[in-house]
Amino acid sequence: MNELGFIGYPHTYSVENYSLASMSKVLNVSTDSYGNFRRAVSGDGIVQNSLRSFGYVTYGLFASDYYFLEVEPTYDHSIPGRATSPGILIRAIFMGEFKFDVSYNKIPREQFTETRLEIFENVSKQPRFVYTHSDLPGHSQNSGSYQDDETLLYQERLLDANAEMRQDITSILENDPGALIIVAGDHGPYLTKNCASIEDGYAASEISRLDIQDRFGTFLAIRWPPGGNTFKYDDITVLQDIFPAVFAYMFTDEQLLESKISPITNSTIVRVENGLIVGGMDDGEALFLTGK
Repeated sequence: MNELGFIGYPHTYSVENYSLASMSKVLNVSTDSYGNFRRAVSGDGIVQNSLRSFGYVTYGLFASDYYFLEVEPTYDHSIPGRATSPGILIRAIFMGEFKFDVSYNKIPREQFTETRLEIFENVSKQPRFVYTHSDLPGHSQNSGSYQDDETLLYQERLLDANAEMRQDITSILENDPGALIIVAGDHGPYLTKNCASIEDGYAASEISRLDIQDRFGTFLAIRWPPGGNTFKYDDITVLQDIFPAVFAYMFTDEQLLESKISPITNSTIVRVENGLIVGGMDDGEALFLTGK
């Protein structure tokens, strides 16, 4: 296996899996933060460091410098590089308003796309781990209230994200047919109720299955290299299971699957344990209902 590609499309929504935390926690195979929450996704995660020890070259490709704020990128190669944005307060003063994305700089979409595709096309003999983190489709505007066009805007961004995803996968497979490709989101779109966290402001009796799916439901798809027997490794319940499964496959060692974490969400009001809802309107029922 020459290439291990991880394409991170944050916030892409599906009803096939649920996430316990951010991508940094996926890259640390844990629900612990290990310090700054950007540390692992910026390159200093257990996964990247392990792969380096195996001889892999690591790449981190991001649509903005958001994940490098307050930390240094530690990938062997990364874009956009270390964050150069001034502080949030200074930028807000000059802009005359406070905004969610005022604290970081974005790369022009065309430049981000061209750089990714160029890296996918130049496959080296040395094994590579490529992590690319798109800002599509994003999530709701997080104001704490539902806007009239919230779902429509998300749908439009989702179409763009799907087109970008297909383009990336096509390029990888054309240039490295033996690559292992992972496409994942880190949480749902936040489109129900207040379009934000439901930890505060709602009683457990008001929280439904859909509300939980909307926050924890994520997209996950793995394209294993052809010719291998992946059935015994491809048992994934939460996103943090991804890399125990990948490493078990790489080393043909089922014991590595024992490093998987307990499938329990960190929610305090209504949570999910082993696929079952604990608390709320649908207490005791499955988070996802087959065929519905």
